Amino acid sequence: MRACPPDAVISILASRGCYNHCRFCPIPSFYNKGPEWNGREPKHIFAEINKFVEQGYTKFYFADPNFIGPGENGRERTLELIKLIRPLKITFGMETRPNDLTSGILEKLVAAGLNSLLLGIESGSKSVLGSLDKYSSKAVSERAIRLCREAGIEPEVGFLMFVPDSTVLDLRDNFDFLKNNNLLDRLDRTTNLLSHCQIVLHGTSGYDRFREEGRLRPTGMFGFEGEVAYRDETVAWMSELVVYACHYVLREMENNDSPVFWEKPRHTPAHISLNDYLVFLFERLLHLANTGSALPTAVETKNDLLADLRKQIEAN
Repeated sequence: MRACPPDAVISILASRGCYNHCRFCPIPSFYNKGPEWNGREPKHIFAEINKFVEQGYTKFYFADPNFIGPGENGRERTLELIKLIRPLKITFGMETRPNDLTSGILEKLVAAGLNSLLLGIESGSKSVLGSLDKYSSKAVSERAIRLCREAGIEPEVGFLMFVPDSTVLDLRDNFDFLKNNNLLDRLDRTTNLLSHCQIVLHGTSGYDRFREEGRLRPTGMFGFEGEVAYRDETVAWMSELVVYACHYVLREMENNDSPVFWEKPRHTPAHISLNDYLVFLFERLLHLANTGSALPTAVETKNDLLADLRKQIEAN
């Protein structure tokens, strides 16, 4: 029998595609030029997993863009798969849309070994969710987060803080959503959620829309990614500063000599202090953006940010 590396995680595909067609996502276009979801037979998924279990592997990740699938049929298929894999005593992670979750299916998933979950929430702003064709809502997302926690799972969140058509009000809605749902209390997650920007990829409906509007500039050798200017200059200013600060922190988290190195405990004073600073920074920039006064240049502000970030890190 082949030796099983410690902590090895096996990626499994239980389905392909997605039944929705979000403007930022290339998955539907990649598979069928539109929304479509195809799930494998649970017995075949079980057989594949079982072969790895026989070799000593116990950790798996379902790399499906949308694990559960559409409606009642998707949930019934998931329950059938859960029934098959539960006796294997494995652990696994998955990704899904928040509207596909119920308390019953979550309880059964956790009992079968689910220990990590990524929810594609994307925004806490009604207008942004609409413009992205997300076909979801803030209430649905909040319910999914609550159900996960009740089932003993702390969800990770797919989120777009900045999109090309964002307004300052959208940023406020996003920030309030993250705070109200206790998603800004861990440095590694906070840095990601506050700084995520929409990536506009060729083949998505968003790419086509921005190109038709004359707002897109293809970048790279093949123009696979599009550069799109923000409609609101204030949002562009905030994006530049927040991304700058968060990327600096992420680089620090890669430095094994740093007090916030990612392998160190997450709730040390250094982590907590720097996390609180980033949350304060975002709220402070929002306040400045709402005053209507002339804003300092991004270059000037970055110098101050860098000094503050270094003080926060050196203090610990």
